[in-house]
Amino acid sequence: MIANHRVSMSNVHFSLYRSCHCGLVALCLLAGATAGLMSARGQDDACNIRRTTLFDGGGPANRWRTNRDQHRLTSEFSQAEHSLGTTSLMWRFTPREETRFNDLFYYQPIPGPFSVLRFRVRNHGRPFSIAAKFADSAGVEWTVPSQNLPSISAAEREAGAWQEVLFPWHQWQVASWAGVKAEAISFPAQFICVIAFGIEGGKDYQLEIGEIVLEDINVSVSSVGAHELPTQGRAEERLSVTPFTLRLSSPLHKPQGTLRLDGGHTSFTRVNLALQMAADDSRSYLVSMPEALVIPKYIRSNSYDLTIYLEGDADDGQRAFASQCLQRIAIQQRPGKAQPSRAHVATHNGVPTLFIDDQAHDGMACAAYRPSPEKFAAFTSVEVDLFSICGTPTDSGYGLSKLSWLSEDVYDFSQLDHRVQMILTANPDAHIFPRLYLHAPAWWSEKHPDELVVYEKPDGTRELFIHRGEKPAPSWASRIWREDTVKGLAKLIEYVESSPYADNFIGYHIASGTTEEWMMWGANENQWVDYSPANLAYFREWLSNKYGSDQALQKAWNNPTVTLASAELPTYAQRDNCAIGSFRDPRQEQQVIDFYTYNSWLVADTLSHLAAAVKKLTRGQKTVGVFYGYLLQLCGGQRLQNAGHLALEQVLNDPNIDFVCSPTSYAFRQHGGLGTCHFMSLVDSVKLHGKLWFNENDVRTSLSPGKPGTWGRANDVPGDIIQQDKELACVIGNGVAQWWFDVGANRYDHPDLLAALRRQDRVARSVLRLDRSPVEQVALVVDPESLCYLKVGDALGAEQLIRRLPTLHRSGRPVGHFLASDLAALQRQRLLIMACSFAPSAKQRADLEKLKSDGRVIVFLNGAGLYSNGVFDPEAMQDFIGIRIRMDEEPAKGTATFRHVPGFTDALAGQSFGAASYVQNPALLPDDSAAVVLASYADGRPAVVAKRFPIWTAVYCAQPQLPAAFWRQLADLAGAHCYVAGEDVIWASKSLVAISVHDAGERSIELPAPARVRELYSNTVVSDKAVSRFTWNFSQDSSCIFELTPEP
Repeated sequence: MIANHRVSMSNVHFSLYRSCHCGLVALCLLAGATAGLMSARGQDDACNIRRTTLFDGGGPANRWRTNRDQHRLTSEFSQAEHSLGTTSLMWRFTPREETRFNDLFYYQPIPGPFSVLRFRVRNHGRPFSIAAKFADSAGVEWTVPSQNLPSISAAEREAGAWQEVLFPWHQWQVASWAGVKAEAISFPAQFICVIAFGIEGGKDYQLEIGEIVLEDINVSVSSVGAHELPTQGRAEERLSVTPFTLRLSSPLHKPQGTLRLDGGHTSFTRVNLALQMAADDSRSYLVSMPEALVIPKYIRSNSYDLTIYLEGDADDGQRAFASQCLQRIAIQQRPGKAQPSRAHVATHNGVPTLFIDDQAHDGMACAAYRPSPEKFAAFTSVEVDLFSICGTPTDSGYGLSKLSWLSEDVYDFSQLDHRVQMILTANPDAHIFPRLYLHAPAWWSEKHPDELVVYEKPDGTRELFIHRGEKPAPSWASRIWREDTVKGLAKLIEYVESSPYADNFIGYHIASGTTEEWMMWGANENQWVDYSPANLAYFREWLSNKYGSDQALQKAWNNPTVTLASAELPTYAQRDNCAIGSFRDPRQEQQVIDFYTYNSWLVADTLSHLAAAVKKLTRGQKTVGVFYGYLLQLCGGQRLQNAGHLALEQVLNDPNIDFVCSPTSYAFRQHGGLGTCHFMSLVDSVKLHGKLWFNENDVRTSLSPGKPGTWGRANDVPGDIIQQDKELACVIGNGVAQWWFDVGANRYDHPDLLAALRRQDRVARSVLRLDRSPVEQVALVVDPESLCYLKVGDALGAEQLIRRLPTLHRSGRPVGHFLASDLAALQRQRLLIMACSFAPSAKQRADLEKLKSDGRVIVFLNGAGLYSNGVFDPEAMQDFIGIRIRMDEEPAKGTATFRHVPGFTDALAGQSFGAASYVQNPALLPDDSAAVVLASYADGRPAVVAKRFPIWTAVYCAQPQLPAAFWRQLADLAGAHCYVAGEDVIWASKSLVAISVHDAGERSIELPAPARVRELYSNTVVSDKAVSRFTWNFSQDSSCIFELTPEP
């Protein structure tokens, strides 16, 4: 019930509300309300109320964030902003017509249970419904019912009135959009989010937030009656306690209780208790234990606390809590295997493959942000036995794991124990490779201020980078951080190897940076780093190794005063500027080119340092993997250069790195054959260097929250199966591994979907015996280092990389993705597309010359060979591509149109291609009388030309937005084998061909050699005799995998 007291003061009316079981909005006047506040404090003392201020009106501004990207913001709001003053935050927005809610995130952890979450606000704009949510440490989102928030009047504002919004504990529940089940909140929570519901398009909203406070009522335990609990125990032992009495300092109504086995900051198991209030004393209870507490099978030897936890309603209706340790118990772990497991990656039947205890493994895995026994049991039921969970040897950057490095010499890995137990309870024979996030605790950052990442703003000012508004981030250039992180890794690995589950661990996935993926800090926030003293010192060391003397540096930078000891990091303005349109002029900008080369080198150097440490600590018996090399994803934006993912060759040459991984590309996730699956990196070079590629399959299912189409989400479970079949076809066809991932509350717990996953896992296991050697004859070849010469975020990067993939992969052939440094190995390839090859090295030039033979067709995209020996030289492009090029001051723009040239543009004459928005500046256009023009811009200048040589053909594309039919024509000319005549997507290896289609109907598949054919998803024999061609009737948006067996 609600007590409503109207009070008049200075002719301003306000209300004081007190809540019981309902959240409500109250208007209170702070000025002159001393008596009321004193009364509240007196009551708090009696009830043991503790207040924790999460936001006091100030603090770091970047703790407040909208999680909408700029595109979504501008599409949903005509204006949206938030600003932090000295005493409050102001949130202003005007929604567009279709927008119905807005939210603002405050990245401040909630440490533990509370009675009430209290907001002090002023609504200066239109009325709306206010709600809140937070994500717990397991990533589950919890929310409360919304409350109407009226506008505050001018008079009330002038009088200093505030509105209070209260969200009591009992109202919090798993958010409907979370798509998961959870019995209890796992603390600490990661953030608090304010939500505005019921907003109207075109209306102005303005909310001022002055304070966010947690209140929790803690009831102390006055006494505990006699009870018997053991002081020692063993794994799997059952513990029980005889009934006992317990007395509290104040009553708890409708109490609930659990007995928990606690260690460190983790509860390992719990049982419910029965509580009966004494007839003559409302503060006394008889406590009994209906069922025994079973010590987990995989618990480690240590001392633990048997603790009773109670919660119920205090006399005023608020939720209150009590706890008391009943007994300290020493537990002995189960004996482990005598021989720890061994894992490595080696080539098996043509592709790098995971081996566990010398047995080839299919690499199908389950990775969990939100671990639960039910999830691991579900994947075990579909025959998956490889699992990844989150952990940290120090601190996590996204709240995915609890702090492990508590102080200088104190570590707590109990959460890792608990998560491993979840897996092993479901599957005792599981293989585990945890994802270890490498950050730094807040106390470490306070101790080492010069080792923290600093970013520079466009105006030239520099600030400490605060990750997600929570804490600073360590610079990867910091030797102190590296040493301390290796120390933490040593502690964790030693901890694992002394555990009862040591034999289940097969490797470690090390992760750090933006979204754990070794993208530079600030990459997603568009904050340009790293201007820390640590990074400046390491940059100077790198320059010393490159140039060796001041004189060499001065010549390269065209600066007679710079020295190796005084060289500076380029400013934001220098990095953002570009002297020649899309391209840098080394005579003016070598400092920036060097920085971007160093920036990626630093990331790779950090990976190598840590991978070497893990290999040494595990005596070479475990695998080590990293996220890296997102050249086919980070395109068209500043991350292409700023994220530091351009040193892929350096990573692939590291013998201590066994596997490389990324999410499946976020581009082209359309339903079925409308989409084009691809991986974010140059996977064929990854395989060429003997590394295993893991595809992170986070394609959202219809069981997960979100709209259809978002992150590849289908409308229903049959659509999910279509999406998953396509993804696995890409994985199998490319000879790589994958894990299913629950990011974004992604779910798989539907019987039909699980049945499909079981079928897919069996297919993956069955192909291990087949020859999966690559057979592609079309190659996209990329030179990452050339991107250091390209303007940051220039659209040319996207045009030559990610945007070329959909049409290229619809040429009727499989397409390989390679580094230019691997050109010498591309002897099988017939059609080569040289993308972003602006500054080829001398070795790349020599390797390519050897490939200009045997009737190959080599396609050069705009700007290929533009730099020679570090000099911007358009005239020297002819030496690389074989066609004379000139640079026009007038940019080339828009679409181009094909001419009729037999053998090159058959059936394409008169067709236009490309986008009207396309701009090439400077215009690097063909100017060679010996070349034939295949397509022209609207102004008549040549856009695509070809030049035949006696033993090869060169094609230069100033307009790279070419259709699939053109790629098919060039592949035919080059003699690359064609599997299908239409625009279906093909992946293939020596014994497999996988096809994804959009339109239903029969397809005729041409094989490179006669073979018997079986479709693996349906286990259908297509032909029991060797054939060179076969037909298959595809349903709409389906994908199929065909096994090819040659005649004996």
